[in-house]
Amino acid sequence: MSKDQDVAEKLSKVAASLESATSRLNDIAHQQNFEMIKERLTKSEKEISKLRDQFMSSLEKGRASRESVEKDFSGLRALVFSSFVLSVICLAGIIILSTKF
Repeated sequence: MSKDQDVAEKLSKVAASLESATSRLNDIAHQQNFEMIKERLTKSEKEISKLRDQFMSSLEKGRASRESVEKDFSGLRALVFSSFVLSVICLAGIIILSTKF
C-alpha cells in the first residue's frame, strides 16, 4: 500500500500544483482584462476630451458668427433709416422747389 500512498501523494501534489497554476492563470487573465479596460477607459476619456474641445470651439465660432450677424443687421437697419430720412428730405425739397416754379 505504500506504493498506492506514494501515488496518491504525488497525485495530490500534482492536483495542488494544477490548482495553484490555474489560480495564477486566472489572476493573470483578470489583470490583463483590467489593463485592457483601463486602456480603453483612458482612450475614451481622451476622445471625450477632444470632442468637448471641438464642441467648445464650434460653440465659440457660432457665438462670434451670431455677433457678426447682429452687427451687420444693426448697420443695415441704420442704413435703411438714414436712407428713409434722406428720401423724406429730398421729397420735401422737391415739393418746395416745385411750388416756387
